[in-house]
Amino acid sequence: MSPAVVVALGTMAGISLASLIDLPYLALWAIFMFMCSAALIRTIAQPSGVQTLTIFIIFVLLGCLLLKMSPGKYESHRAETHTNPFYKSIAKLSGKALNEKNNSLMLAIVFGDQKNVDPAEKDNFRRAGLLHMFAASGFNVALLAGFIMILARYASSPKTASAALALISVIFYLWLVGSSPSVARAVVMSIILYLAIFFGRRVDALASTSIAAVILLAIDPRALFDIGWQLSFASLFGLLVLAPLIAKLFENERSKVVSAFSLTLGAQIAVAPFLINYFGQLSTLSVLANPMASGVVAYVTVVGFLAAFMSTFWPTLAGYIFATLSPPLAFVSWTSSVFANIPASTIDMQASLAYAVLFLVLTLMVFAAFRSLKRRLTMSAIIIFIIAAQTAGLWINLAQGIQREALSVHFLDIGQGDATLIKSGDGSVILIDGGRDFFLLDRELRQRRVNHLDLVIISHAHADHLGSVSELVKKYPVAAVIEPGIKYDSDAYRDFRQALAVNNIPRLIGRMHQKYQVGEIEIKILWPRKDLIIGSNSDVNNNSIVARIEYKKFSLLLTGDIEEEAIGELSESSVDLKSQVLKVSHQGSANGTTIDLLKKVQPKYAIISVGRNNPFGHPHQITLRRLNKFTLKTLRTDQDGDIYIGTDGKSIEMVSDK
Repeated sequence: MSPAVVVALGTMAGISLASLIDLPYLALWAIFMFMCSAALIRTIAQPSGVQTLTIFIIFVLLGCLLLKMSPGKYESHRAETHTNPFYKSIAKLSGKALNEKNNSLMLAIVFGDQKNVDPAEKDNFRRAGLLHMFAASGFNVALLAGFIMILARYASSPKTASAALALISVIFYLWLVGSSPSVARAVVMSIILYLAIFFGRRVDALASTSIAAVILLAIDPRALFDIGWQLSFASLFGLLVLAPLIAKLFENERSKVVSAFSLTLGAQIAVAPFLINYFGQLSTLSVLANPMASGVVAYVTVVGFLAAFMSTFWPTLAGYIFATLSPPLAFVSWTSSVFANIPASTIDMQASLAYAVLFLVLTLMVFAAFRSLKRRLTMSAIIIFIIAAQTAGLWINLAQGIQREALSVHFLDIGQGDATLIKSGDGSVILIDGGRDFFLLDRELRQRRVNHLDLVIISHAHADHLGSVSELVKKYPVAAVIEPGIKYDSDAYRDFRQALAVNNIPRLIGRMHQKYQVGEIEIKILWPRKDLIIGSNSDVNNNSIVARIEYKKFSLLLTGDIEEEAIGELSESSVDLKSQVLKVSHQGSANGTTIDLLKKVQPKYAIISVGRNNPFGHPHQITLRRLNKFTLKTLRTDQDGDIYIGTDGKSIEMVSDK
């Protein structure tokens, strides 16, 4: 193991350790000295082992100190990308040469700009295991630099001059698209590579990757906890380390087919634990989709960048070059659509560290079993592997699709905000609020086999309740939407109204005493009253829709974000609020419930939908004490994850992820 790899592993271990513990520097030094002493005693007869352990432990300590001395909390920090004025002019020019769909695909593939990609299109790429092609990454940087070097060498430029031109192009690409984790990693690695070429040194890809990791972590140690950073380095680890090991299992390990399969499978195995842990998804067909699409994507990337470069001095020709990309972009889109619509192309599961660890254990067992075979594997093993993955995916998805109860209620863990999904045995599906992030909501809906929504209720116009709905209605058939209809000026609310209008979705205004029937589920709107509350601390919150969900003898009260003014009026009114389950208002804030309300609702169970480590201090201790006094049990999405309630209309089963 090279020193660079040891340094990188030690630094990452130290940063991880510092994120889990909060020890003073003196204690860290004590741990360091103890570990050094133990290592020296155990390996005194092995000089190389002593050296390796010493280097590792030193950088564990340095990693700890890096994170402890860095400003702010360790969380995802990403630079704003695609704000460069020159990039905007390129996007405008390509938009004239390509139709809207192809232009959005080209900008995503070449520059990593996904903001205009249709959600359904993006979902096809995700299910086919091709979504990584929408990220400006080392793949783009390597293609760009390689293309420049080929041109320079073709023009008989010296090797050092070719390297200099390639390095300039890479830095230009970073300036153009912004410093996403994958681009930053690729740029640092490119600098290391071309410096090695300058000085005539041998290039070790794994060592270069490790050095790049250490440099980026020294700049911002919190980047270790960025999902994009983790996926970027994991995929490269899969290509450099796992792919050669997989290729050695086959008879003809130098075959182009085996090489392509090994590269794809190596990268997929490396990133799979992260995808399972964060997103609850595992692609079964990416080993086929990636080799089929990669060559075309490489062509689009090189030609797209060439057109972008030419737009600086010959816009007309650049426009013609952009226009030639229509057929290959259509092919990539068609490929993603074909693979995405194959049954079980993606296994959707509960996002869980336990499942990620299980995947690693099973992968190691399979690899060990293959290594123990006396005969090398043939290409038939690839076919068997794909069939086995598809079969497993079909059975897993079938098992997940079985309805456990006549009615199920899912309080979804979508961060700071609300999203509640209700499904009945007759196939009816209702969503109350959707949170801010459509990606998180979409993941939750897919895991629960949702393909349509009979009704969406938006409690009020704040983004943490309706921010995702403008994307939701583009992808999922929605029969109708109910909302309070209070005047409110925000980008999220304007996007929501516009999305409903464009997609011809009926928009109903919810008011007190209305009743709706969706299959076997009855919905009673208990608030707001006809003449809305005006002049309160927050009129938007106080005019939230309060709905009572009834199924046989089961009842659930959803309170939006109503505050003291609305709670007081409801508590004093003659409206029947009694419910077995209460979804607590306003993420459990101090003004989200009162003793009078709890006396009238008489809930057995309370649910708080709230984000982890939120800056508002939700839920408030006052609210938690009140709930503990009046309910049998209180569950929170920040601590318990997704919360499931199953009922046959009489008894209640309640389960949480944790």
